[in-house]
Amino acid sequence: MTDRTPFLITVDVEGDVESGSYHTVELLAQTLSDLALPASLFVTPDVIREKTSTVKQWIADGHAVGLHIHPERLGGDDIWLGKYRQEAIESFLYKGIDVFESHLGDRPRLFRAGRWSFSEALLRALAATGFEYDASHRPIEHREPYRTHGLIEFPLSVYGSRLLRSRFLPWDVETLPLSIDALLRSTPRSLACYAATWQILAANPSYLMVGFHDYDLSDSPVRRRIERYLARVGEFTEPVSLDELAVRSNEQNH
Repeated sequence: MTDRTPFLITVDVEGDVESGSYHTVELLAQTLSDLALPASLFVTPDVIREKTSTVKQWIADGHAVGLHIHPERLGGDDIWLGKYRQEAIESFLYKGIDVFESHLGDRPRLFRAGRWSFSEALLRALAATGFEYDASHRPIEHREPYRTHGLIEFPLSVYGSRLLRSRFLPWDVETLPLSIDALLRSTPRSLACYAATWQILAANPSYLMVGFHDYDLSDSPVRRRIERYLARVGEFTEPVSLDELAVRSNEQNH
């Protein structure tokens, strides 16, 4: 145990959806091996089916592995999971759970929705289907982890700077989220990413969470920036998996 801020590296693992290739999963595996830092990996059902041995190795290496759902890839007619009714969300979750159990021999406890789609119906569906932790909430201001519907919600780290957002991020967002795949695509945005990171850490949060996708690693300059950022931030923090942080949260609440 250290007095450093816990650092959560979270990755949405989907493969290269446009090409249907899963080479980016292996790029991620190499990056994780090179960095030797624990990560929390939210994996789609198709990646679990196509890259079972790789996902099993991540589990053996101590990474946290959870489920990641895009409803349109499971027969849904809307891309936003949070817009469905609870019953429909549960049906998508069970499809993913079945693949997780049949290929990995365990039931997932962690979840993140595609596109950060978040709703009360999603939380109720997660609780009803046996999940314990969720990381789908991308808030508009800093949020500490919180309990809701019998789950622990771990929000993405954000920095509420209008200056940085208006200068570097011409997106329809109300804050600067640490979605580092988007932030590290250019030198100016990279500066904003580092500045936001240090400002968040200076506020002494209970953790720092960043997120990216495996397919971002197919762009070599972006991959190098992501790897440098993770290694650098890892020097000043305590890299942990979401599984480990969840255990600590449970212990603190008992």
